[in-house]
Amino acid sequence: MGILSDLTIQDLRSATLAQLKTAVTNKINLMTKKQIIILILRAADVDIENFEIEENKVVYDALGNKIRSWSIDYIYYPTGEIDLIILKKFDALDALIEEKKIKHYLDGKQPHFLV
Repeated sequence: MGILSDLTIQDLRSATLAQLKTAVTNKINLMTKKQIIILILRAADVDIENFEIEENKVVYDALGNKIRSWSIDYIYYPTGEIDLIILKKFDALDALIEEKKIKHYLDGKQPHFLV
């Protein structure tokens, strides 16, 4: 399911351009200004070629100094299910401290950490 509609990836691929424009327009017409801004900012983090979504968080102290950050990358199978989640932790200078990868499977096998 996407941010703009209840269409699956298969639905999006099979829809015509006119159908996609109508679905997006209908959804945006119901959104507040804040929701549209959030949508635009989220869309900037999507890597269309690899169907990858990245989420970044930064932690600051009371004086506004950066103390750490982390990122979460979601990589998807072409069918829309999660393939891999990559968790990265960084120090205040953006040096990588830790990285974990969680592999997901389409055959029902439980996800597990990759070494």
